[in-house]
Amino acid sequence: YYKADELEFLDKTLSKFQDKKAIIFQHFPVVPPAYDDMKKTYKAELYKNVLSRHNNVLAIVSGHYNKEALIEENGIKHISVSGLYQSGEYEQIKIFKNKNGSYSLTARVISVN
Repeated sequence: YYKADELEFLDKTLSKFQDKKAIIFQHFPVVPPAYDDMKKTYKAELYKNVLSRHNNVLAIVSGHYNKEALIEENGIKHISVSGLYQSGEYEQIKIFKNKNGSYSLTARVISVN
């Protein structure tokens, strides 16, 4: 789970840089790519509450499940990646600013073999 001081840090940082777009890299996902009670992030809703107060997060990249997935929730792309050591692959993420000022994101797996 994410402790109160970590969530406070996240909230303050996103507020401080509210005019900048952000991508968060972390180990534990707040939107799981698969159902697995053993790997579920405890009280993920507290983290999501912090995110709901900000509109500058484009994506959150996480591992832990070691499963490839891209799930969009409330305008944020939640990208789950597998471990390089397991798959011999890594995730390539591209971000594009559209003419209307919005952002698009693509993710694809690249093999290193």
